[in-house]
Amino acid sequence: MDMSSTGIDISIIIPVYNGKNKISKALNSVLKQNFSGHKIEVIMVDDGSKDGSFDYLESIKKAYETREIMLVALKKKNEGVALTRNYGLKKANGKYIMFLDQDDWIEDRCLETLWIQAEKTNSDLIISGVNMVDDDGRIIETWSLDPAKEWNKYRITAPWGRLFRKKIIDENNLSFFNTKISEDLYFNMLFFSYAEKIDVISYVGYNWVQDKLSESHNNWKKISEERNPLRMLNELENKMGTNGYLKNKREEKQYFFTKYLIWYLLYCGKNCTAEETKILINNIFGWLDMHYPDYKKYSWKRLGYPKGERISVKATVSLTILLYQLKLLPIFLKIYREI
Repeated sequence: MDMSSTGIDISIIIPVYNGKNKISKALNSVLKQNFSGHKIEVIMVDDGSKDGSFDYLESIKKAYETREIMLVALKKKNEGVALTRNYGLKKANGKYIMFLDQDDWIEDRCLETLWIQAEKTNSDLIISGVNMVDDDGRIIETWSLDPAKEWNKYRITAPWGRLFRKKIIDENNLSFFNTKISEDLYFNMLFFSYAEKIDVISYVGYNWVQDKLSESHNNWKKISEERNPLRMLNELENKMGTNGYLKNKREEKQYFFTKYLIWYLLYCGKNCTAEETKILINNIFGWLDMHYPDYKKYSWKRLGYPKGERISVKATVSLTILLYQLKLLPIFLKIYREI
């Protein structure tokens, strides 16, 4: 069914966990949108909060609702952000989906800008840039995207600052993978594999609060089966479509997964023991050898690929592969841990 028949243009899904004192900025940013003549559905899913968040959401619905903005408050048991977003997806009725976290906010013309681009280009996914901000709202870094560079479609793995066509999600039964890390990477790449047209715009409309105390931030410092990226990647390899945007893009997938696993190794390796590091190295490069064995070519001679990727990132990928080939990676990570 074409979701536009419901009359709702965009469904915004907000996972809420103990967010009673955090969510007002996100909701106010939706209320301030310059998007007249369009209907917005805001689905707030309480993930088993312990601070009375659901009662608060119920109490503020009337204050925030307008003729064009409808608020829906839902409640479920605590299961984490992946399953909470999935719950919201099942209830969403919009033509497009946007994800918004409870402590983040969008710029005043965000919905209008992304909507116009999606309708003009008939794209299944519109990707915009993101501001990383601190708790006081000060910009730490801006991730702006150049539409002329193909790699910018892959640069940001989070689901924010973009519009997903709901029809693609429904027809292919797409959902977030239930994992403690990179559930957003999984969903994005899965959507890429079924979408036909994806566009990037230079506009920056999403503000992401970089909370170093958040669970998602600290999950990267822990090792467990539910935080195992290979479990997620194996599921992704099994579920990806073969005729969508990623068709004939093995090179892009290979670099993307290589970079992701190296980033995980460096981040997690700084916080684990020498024995855990050894296991991580063997598992990660063993997975790459099995699925994308040509990763070895990302040496210093290939620093020109991919265009649009930051040189510092490409250098990190190349150096890590070189250290692995020289059997020096465990020593490097030992020094890295002690810095």
